[in-house]
Amino acid sequence: MKLKIGKETKRYIMANIDVKSIKELSDYNFFIPAYQRDYKWTTQVVEKLLTDISEFKLKEIGNNEKTWYCLQALVLKKLSKQAIKKHNLKGNTLEVIDGQQRLTAIFLIEHYINEMFREKGKNKELIICYETQKIRSKFLIDLQIEKKDNSIEIDNIHYFCHISLAYCTIHSWFQNNKNINQEYFITKFLNYTKVIWFEIEKADSIEIFTKINIGKID
Repeated sequence: MKLKIGKETKRYIMANIDVKSIKELSDYNFFIPAYQRDYKWTTQVVEKLLTDISEFKLKEIGNNEKTWYCLQALVLKKLSKQAIKKHNLKGNTLEVIDGQQRLTAIFLIEHYINEMFREKGKNKELIICYETQKIRSKFLIDLQIEKKDNSIEIDNIHYFCHISLAYCTIHSWFQNNKNINQEYFITKFLNYTKVIWFEIEKADSIEIFTKINIGKID
């Protein structure tokens, strides 16, 4: 379909639009380019997401379909072969033009579920690669809670500000909500929490990012 990229322009781009569950996102690799903002979701935003998913009630809507929780949109574009080679990435990698905040939060929740609840039967996690050196992919993978004192293990205090704080927030939320049905929450999160998937074609990524984010607070 055609997608308008700005009020003041009549130019349109082509976009494949779909809806994908968190579980389906794990089939893709995502690349966060340097023009993106750093991850800055606050404790309150992370807690609200977890609470919304916890309180969301699955309902049958017919034809074996159930209601689902919408986590807004991801705007994506297939990464060029040159960029894939330059950053040493895999062929099936998508550039994230908009949505990296929620995508990083999704990864952190996935990773926490695997660490704390799954042991050997871990769920597949989505893969995020960052162009900027401020956040390293390996750091995300290595995040873990020290079970002896429920603190977070970090090897570089630089990362504590937002990523580590978000992970601690997830841990604290689960510690404060021990009465929830963990398996029911995980089912809702993986299968019935979904994003609107905009995969654009043949357009300038930075221009689209700018149009989407005009007026937003840093």
